[in-house]
Amino acid sequence: MREGKRNFVMLASTVAGVSLGWLAVDYLSKRQQQGVNKSVFERVKNLEKKLYADGAMRANDIKRIKQDVKDAVVEKSL
Repeated sequence: MREGKRNFVMLASTVAGVSLGWLAVDYLSKRQQQGVNKSVFERVKNLEKKLYADGAMRANDIKRIKQDVKDAVVEKSL
């Protein structure tokens, strides 16, 4: 009886170990796939932010140039 119980425990442990290993590999595989997709989305989002920041910086430069020209015209007319 004891030996049969021991074999059952070993078999149950083996099945549990294989099942947990399979679940862990499946989980990590899915996580990596999502990570790749997520990084692509993050790259696009970061590119969009960079383009927006560059556009805002150029708009400020143009605004500053217009103000400098306006100030120069006003000074010259005085």
